[in-house]
Amino acid sequence: MQITNAVKLLVELENDPNSLTDIVLKSLLTDDPLKELEPELQTEGHRARILSVIQIIDEIKIESILSPISEELSKVLTSTEILTMTKAKENVEIEMVEARKRIKDLASKIKNIR
Repeated sequence: MQITNAVKLLVELENDPNSLTDIVLKSLLTDDPLKELEPELQTEGHRARILSVIQIIDEIKIESILSPISEELSKVLTSTEILTMTKAKENVEIEMVEARKRIKDLASKIKNIR
């Protein structure tokens, strides 16, 4: 399910760089994502779609993307390179935890809009 959602997300981004998905992702990079999404949140339909996009983003786990890459790279990398890659992966996972907190916070704020 997570891989399917990840693929759908990537396909939408590839086909339409100005898609709602792209707008949501860009908003998460700002200090106030809710303010950034304000124009799109004016209609109930867009709010529902934004919440759907947020749910998809939240479901995609970094491990599902990084683990297969790690396994393949471990076959050709030296032990020092593997250690460096493992540390980088840990940093990405920490950042993903923070990103997921922001995503959940944004979803909560959107749900409270009347």
